Amino acid sequence: MADGHEDGDRRRPSGEPLVCVLSPFIGGPFYGRVLNGTQRGARRTASRLLVVQTLDAASFRIDAHTVPEHLPPVAHDHVEGFVVPVGAVADDYVQELHASGADVVLVGHSLPGITSVRADNAAGVAAAVAHLVAHGHTRIAFAGFRGAPDVAERYDGYRDGLHAAGIVPADDLVYDAPDNLEGGGAVAARAMLAAGLPSTAVVCGTDLNAIGLMRVLRAAGLDVPGDQAVVGFDDIDRAAFEQPGLASVAQPMEEIGATAVELLRERRAAAEGPRTVRVPTTFVPRESCGCPVERPAPGPADADRADRADDARERTFAGARALGRTLAMHYELTMDLLHTPDEDPAALRWMRHTFARAGCLGLWTTGERSVPDPDARTLRVTGTYERSPDGDAAGPVATHPVARRTGVRSFPPRDVIALARDPEDVVLVVPAKVNDSDWGLLTFVGPLQTGVENGRESPYQCTALLTVALDLRHKEEQLRRAALHDPLTGLPNRALFTEQLQRSVARAQHHTHYHFGVLFLDLDGFKEVNDSLGHAVGDEVLVAVAGRISRAVRANDLAARLGGDEFVVLLDGMSSTADATAVAERLSRALLEPLDVGGTTVHVGVSVGIATSERVPGTADDVMRDADAAMYRVKQARAAAALEGLTTRGVGGR
Repeated sequence: MADGHEDGDRRRPSGEPLVCVLSPFIGGPFYGRVLNGTQRGARRTASRLLVVQTLDAASFRIDAHTVPEHLPPVAHDHVEGFVVPVGAVADDYVQELHASGADVVLVGHSLPGITSVRADNAAGVAAAVAHLVAHGHTRIAFAGFRGAPDVAERYDGYRDGLHAAGIVPADDLVYDAPDNLEGGGAVAARAMLAAGLPSTAVVCGTDLNAIGLMRVLRAAGLDVPGDQAVVGFDDIDRAAFEQPGLASVAQPMEEIGATAVELLRERRAAAEGPRTVRVPTTFVPRESCGCPVERPAPGPADADRADRADDARERTFAGARALGRTLAMHYELTMDLLHTPDEDPAALRWMRHTFARAGCLGLWTTGERSVPDPDARTLRVTGTYERSPDGDAAGPVATHPVARRTGVRSFPPRDVIALARDPEDVVLVVPAKVNDSDWGLLTFVGPLQTGVENGRESPYQCTALLTVALDLRHKEEQLRRAALHDPLTGLPNRALFTEQLQRSVARAQHHTHYHFGVLFLDLDGFKEVNDSLGHAVGDEVLVAVAGRISRAVRANDLAARLGGDEFVVLLDGMSSTADATAVAERLSRALLEPLDVGGTTVHVGVSVGIATSERVPGTADDVMRDADAAMYRVKQARAAAALEGLTTRGVGGR
């Protein structure tokens, strides 16, 4: 295997190959340790690491979520291969990815034709069974979630260990757990108690199963290991601190992760066929299996023991400081994202409160948030963030506004990936998605936070907060638009029109060269359409009329619906007041054309009243009254003409 860069230069060379890890979480005893290992493997092989979170932001527990069936092809144009831990994505997707020609290495599970790295689960459990037999146990049970590939192998090792000791496995000593967590162990323990506890020892599929099982047994008044010896698997940090200390099988997850990256790089270099690599496991005896507690011999203080105690105190103090910083960070993030109305959350200035050295946000382009095919969607990169060179989060922040689009396969952009300059830097991509709210993808560049429980990782919490902030801003915009726009036609309503008109009035009062006009439009014959064809057709007519009005005026003019069949147009910045008559003529011609509504041809007319800034008005209401009065004069003139047998349209002014 390649060696090399673990203790080398502190800056990354350019052009390093990029390895993608698909993972539901970046923390926790399994995924966190695997990712620590993949970082080690990336350094050994002079590679960069990109991690794609496969679960939505704010996901908090692997068993509480369905394994995703499909993933957007994040960074597929950039990466050279994929490391896929168990539970990250559905097997069918992994097989499709492999069939497409991508190099894939699996961690903790196996699929036909794909290279995998796994702990030697069976051998580890067989050693645990042999240890229990050496303690004199013959009625040894198994409790675990056998639906998980690794746990199924551990069950096989349990049976192998019994056979090796000359013990026939008994089906009535197998207790299925619904998951790999403490709750699953508790379910198995209650089943054991209901059966009368026929075993004297039990091997659990995971340490968390074992911890939950011991809790239920102790609550029932039983002694561990006196009434039931217990062994777990994983040797998580908690195992040594349980009461009693939990005997376990240690699997070197970091070495497994490192091996996966190294195998991926070797496969590309040597074009090797698929294989499965087993990493050895080790049984770790503790009090729960019946082994005595190790006690230091009496005598002078042991220097090594004192050093270890000092190290433990330093780690505890460092952990407390880190917790304090994290709490402060989340408070500042919450204030920035949820309580700073003038700050656009998409600008990423809030990232200055995080541990990230850099970041990038890609929002789904308009109309694509609900596109069912994630491969077909594009992202609008709203900006990138880079921490100030001195590393001070409170110092100057570089937030670069950009206006570029990119496909999912090319996100994050290469210039953002290149910001991962230090050996411990990882590019992390998290879906900015919570439940049905899907905004895009958020990228963090910096060290991974792997030492926390699943779902507690800061990047995930940040992304969930960002999603909430974007939702709130979107809803505020919707409310603002609803307050200022007509819900049927989408045109501005009376309130917005009056506000804009008042600005034009004020400008005309101060600048004699500035001219504006207002056209007041009232549809003729619309009531007959409503009465004969119904309100649904009438609504379609109003929408069609609004469209024709919008197309007939200039981009800087403002068309609005006042209500009913009344519309107004603000002609902003006319070269002369005569322009208003020309626009009114154009609108009248456009609206006299027949309308095809639901297969029915509909005819409506229009009466247009004109008011201009030729006589500088006092207020917007004055202008509206003048235009309204002019419109009614036109309508009255038309009615008089109709009595004389004339049929003309009318345009009139003040």
